[in-house]
Amino acid sequence: MGSHDLYKLFQEFDLLEDYKNKKFKYLDFGYIGQDRLLIASIDRKPVGVLQLGQAVQDKNLYWMKFVTVHPEYRQLGIARNLIQEMCRHVSKIENAKIELSSYEKDGEVMMEMVRDIALEFFSLSIKHRTWGTPYQDAKNDFFRIDEEVFVDDSEKNLKGLAKIINFIEQEPIGAVVKLQNEEKNHQVLLKYLRKI
Repeated sequence: MGSHDLYKLFQEFDLLEDYKNKKFKYLDFGYIGQDRLLIASIDRKPVGVLQLGQAVQDKNLYWMKFVTVHPEYRQLGIARNLIQEMCRHVSKIENAKIELSSYEKDGEVMMEMVRDIALEFFSLSIKHRTWGTPYQDAKNDFFRIDEEVFVDDSEKNLKGLAKIINFIEQEPIGAVVKLQNEEKNHQVLLKYLRKI
C-alpha cells in the first residue's frame, strides 16, 4: 500500500487527529516516498504500520524503517505479525537480507521477539540494532555497552570475564572489552563473546 492510500484510510476512519498527536509513532506521511507499507487492520481500520525500505547501493538489502502500533491495540501481537509478514515477503526474494533497527531505547524491548522471528526464518539474514549498538546477527546473542561477557578468543589468547566498553562497526563487527583485573582494553570479534 502507498502513502496516498493509507492517508485516505486514515481520513475514512478519523485517524488524522491520532496521527497528528503521534499515536502512530515514527509514521510520517511526508517521508514515506515509494517505500512499501504493510498495514495491520481490524475491520479495515488501520491499527499498525510497518515501512519496508530497500537499499540503493545493495538491491539485496531491505530494512524495516519502522513499525508502529496505535496505543489502544498494543500488546496484541500486531507488531510481531507485521514483522513476520515482512520476513515472509522478503524471504521469497533470492539472496535477500534484512536489517531491523530502532534508534530508540525502547527498541530493546523487541529483542526477544526479533530473535524468535530470526530463528523462524533461519535462512534469511536478519540483523538488528538498538540505541548505541552496531548491527548484530539477530540469531545470536545481542550485546550492549557496559554488559559483562565471557571472552574466549584463542587467536589473541584472551579468556575470561570482561566488560564491553565500545563497539567497532566494521565487518566483521567487534567490541572493545576490558578483562577483569586488567588495565588494558582489547579488541575482540563478537563471535568470541558469550553472555554470562
